[in-house]
Amino acid sequence: MSQAKPSSAARLAVALVLIALVLIATFAASLGPSVQSVSAPPEVFSAERARVVLQRLAGDGIPHPIGSAQNALVRDRVIAEFRALGYAPAIERNLACAPNGSCGWVENILATLPGRESGSTVILNAHYDSVPAGPGGGDDATGVAAILEVARALRTLPQPRFPVLFLVDDGEEAGLLGAEAFVRRHRPADFASVLVLEARGSSGRTLMFETSQDNRAIVGAYARSVPRPSTSSVYFSIYQRLPNGTNFTTFKNVGMRGMAAAFIGDPAQYHTPLNRVKNIPDQTLQHMGDTGLGVTREIAYNGLGAETGNASYFDVLTLAVVRWPEALNIPVAVVALALLCTLAALQLRAGRFAVREFASSLAFSLVPLVAAGLAGFGVSSLLATRLDQANWPASGSWLVLAAWASGFSAVALSGWLAQGKIRGAAAWTAVWIVMSILGIAAALLLPGASYLLTGPAAVAALLGLGSWIGEKFGKRKRNKIAHSSLAVVIPLVAISVLVFPFALELFEGMGAGTLFGVAILVAIALAPLLPMLVETTWSRRLAAMSLAVAAAAVVAVFITPVYTAWTPRPLALVYQMDRGAATAHWIAEIPGKVVPAELPSVASWRTEPIPSLAIGLGEVPALRTVADAPPVTLAFPEARIVAVEQRGNRSLLRIEMHSPRGARVMRLRFAAQFTPRLVSMGEFMADGKSRTTGVVVMHTVPLEGIVVAVEIDLAAEDSEFVVEDETPGLPTEGTPLVKARGADSVPIHRGDRTLLSTLGRVPKLRY
Repeated sequence: MSQAKPSSAARLAVALVLIALVLIATFAASLGPSVQSVSAPPEVFSAERARVVLQRLAGDGIPHPIGSAQNALVRDRVIAEFRALGYAPAIERNLACAPNGSCGWVENILATLPGRESGSTVILNAHYDSVPAGPGGGDDATGVAAILEVARALRTLPQPRFPVLFLVDDGEEAGLLGAEAFVRRHRPADFASVLVLEARGSSGRTLMFETSQDNRAIVGAYARSVPRPSTSSVYFSIYQRLPNGTNFTTFKNVGMRGMAAAFIGDPAQYHTPLNRVKNIPDQTLQHMGDTGLGVTREIAYNGLGAETGNASYFDVLTLAVVRWPEALNIPVAVVALALLCTLAALQLRAGRFAVREFASSLAFSLVPLVAAGLAGFGVSSLLATRLDQANWPASGSWLVLAAWASGFSAVALSGWLAQGKIRGAAAWTAVWIVMSILGIAAALLLPGASYLLTGPAAVAALLGLGSWIGEKFGKRKRNKIAHSSLAVVIPLVAISVLVFPFALELFEGMGAGTLFGVAILVAIALAPLLPMLVETTWSRRLAAMSLAVAAAAVVAVFITPVYTAWTPRPLALVYQMDRGAATAHWIAEIPGKVVPAELPSVASWRTEPIPSLAIGLGEVPALRTVADAPPVTLAFPEARIVAVEQRGNRSLLRIEMHSPRGARVMRLRFAAQFTPRLVSMGEFMADGKSRTTGVVVMHTVPLEGIVVAVEIDLAAEDSEFVVEDETPGLPTEGTPLVKARGADSVPIHRGDRTLLSTLGRVPKLRY
């Protein structure tokens, strides 16, 4: 094999150093802003001031789900904080239902800062309820504390042009109920924009991840006002395709403009007892507050811009936001491809490389991406048994390192295999042609992500032509070297600056199932190294080193605990008793099939379906980890049909639900053949937009019960339905299970609970 060309080796060395610097800068940017102290100027958001408020709101670490006595205490604390700031908060109490049939009484808190002009109100929103399993220190007491500090800061400034409404709503965790109640009671046209502050973890920067359509003006306001911006149109494009929802989803669905922002660090603590105030870093609170104050102040004082259409946008290492109209993505990608193809034709004509070599280069340019995807998938498959479906294991850093090393090794191996077959000029041209083609595909399929490829490809095309012109018309040879070095290194730095942050955040955002995606992203960012790797002897050593790192990371995953007290196993324990089947079970809600070693010492576990819990969920009796439980003396829920009406080929049933044991949460489960639709619950009348659902949930059932109206098919008469009630915690017989759960396991979401169910029957009607 020929010796490395000095210029290629030097370029590679410089490129690797620059990539390392970009990676270091990306890590540094993720640390968040400097924390403002209590002595900061009054118009500035201070995390230390907000921390005091946060401690008063949720420092006791007690869960406060909708309808609970503790939630009423938190509500009163929020009201007291607003009053102390000189506001006159109001409570709007409504019965709300989500489109999926989840309902409850909510008590939204509203406080207004008047503007010089009426209308065009700016909303800053967070929710004050928590899930039953956790105290909600991050989700969303941090957002509420940030709003209160923003409300304090804005009162120190001159009166804004437009009013600001601070909306601290209730029932978000029960199905976005507070937001549903708000949009039913208010006219969306009265509001200029809404900013929702959320959390999906306990730490990290606040990402602006969701916007309304036609978002150029919103993105512009964000870009002008947030001192350490953290955002990307990639998140916007992906979130539109996910089933997840925030309060902003509800606002967006009724035509309101705005954005949602959240921090996502330490996702294993989300909706668990670890999501408490003391685990929220000051940098996280500061960044959320800077985001809330910056955007609210910008829109309230200056209004929104007049731009229309969607934007492509991203932050550059949290220094600034670069943005342009999304409609330019395809033209830019096509122009870049045309310029690169022109450059390829010029080089072919000049004999820089042959057609066959160029064709081989195109094939080799795809090899790293395919190899990285396969390597990432292989690593995921190899570790699947070890992780047992854990999305965010304690060994997450090793998983990410394995994925990154896999992507790097795919590029280095490709460069080694291509040595002697293709030369640097052919490899460079082919790599960027492939990137521009992928950019066009991204612009069509995932528009918000196209900038990751089209931007660097356009830079490469311009510098490549500049290099060609310099070589043709430059008077000194060193000019040629300078031009070609810039064309090789600068686009590489550009693509790594764009891709690295997303590759680092993908695991935190979506979990271990995205390892193959992380590996592919790393390969995309490093593929521009191929022109240098094919002309040096370093590629084999770099491949060996990266493979060794990947192997070491995989070994580390096997010897590192999957769960720890800081990154725990989600494990909710359920007592379920069914009057109709005369059975009782313990249910362990765990992410996989491996039961914690401590639990079998208390009960004998097996995997089997529980039919009554499958009703209303597609009739698929999902397998559950269960153990036999003793019957306990508790009153079962009651439901009786109090009225039946015929509506064409449908029947309207009015069902009275009641929990003798005082449960605040009750469900009606209907079999799939009913094709049921919620019509009303108590005084709430559905608006006809509710989708067909087999489960109707009431989260704040009065002690006297409630009447639910459900429309069903006539053909489903004389069939069964299930009424179920739910209370937090287990009966005393479950105490040994709770004690055996272990320090590395915690309840999650709905938490430990007791479910009792009773069968009901739809009578055969005669007309």
